[in-house]
Amino acid sequence: MEFNYDKYPEGISDSLSFLDQDELVWERGYYCRVEEGCWYELYVTDRIKKLFPSLYEEKGNEKVVASPFLGFKGLLLDHYEESNQITFYDSENEKKLGYPHLTSIFIQFLKD
Repeated sequence: MEFNYDKYPEGISDSLSFLDQDELVWERGYYCRVEEGCWYELYVTDRIKKLFPSLYEEKGNEKVVASPFLGFKGLLLDHYEESNQITFYDSENEKKLGYPHLTSIFIQFLKD
């Protein structure tokens, strides 16, 4: 699943205001509503980045998404290591792995 820039030329650019309550995890974030869900582009804080310098792990000779982050639709981590960015899709029909779940993963590690 990929974001459709032809259909949504402004990209994922609407600012999220509710991130203030999760300021330990998120520095800033943006969203774009689409037909059946929402795309998010979220930026972790430096504190989270120190705990998670990468969201990949080695499996054999392969670099794969770390297990806590498996299952997110449209997950894009290409810009995480350089700019702390996580992009993913949250379906209105399947409210399984979305913004609240991702936040709870990081919060769990902050408590340890």
